[in-house]
Amino acid sequence: VCLDLINKIWDICLMYKINLAFFEELDIDVKVVCDYCHDLGVKVILDGKRGDIGNTSDAYCRVMYDKWGGDGVTLNPYMGYDSSPITLLDKRTIYSISSEAIVECPWIIGKINLCFIV
Repeated sequence: VCLDLINKIWDICLMYKINLAFFEELDIDVKVVCDYCHDLGVKVILDGKRGDIGNTSDAYCRVMYDKWGGDGVTLNPYMGYDSSPITLLDKRTIYSISSEAIVECPWIIGKINLCFIV
């Protein structure tokens, strides 16, 4: 079903934002979907809103970028500086955070390349 939808609208999309909760719940292979989108020339933001202590956030980021092939991720920086993979920010292209995080977590300003309101 997911790939059918992508086939119908890929030519008018700049990128897809995949909500990982539903993909994980339904056991859909995220890498297959990311690879499929990339074959069409469409970027993928993986919407997981992950946020935890530093090494755990780094692991989430490595999975979403390196294992699944995401072009961007949503992150949840509310646990503080350690909750976002700051060490990986300069190696990646797109970060998506909520507008509230900019007010409540000002340390992230200047550390992101692109900010979406989620």
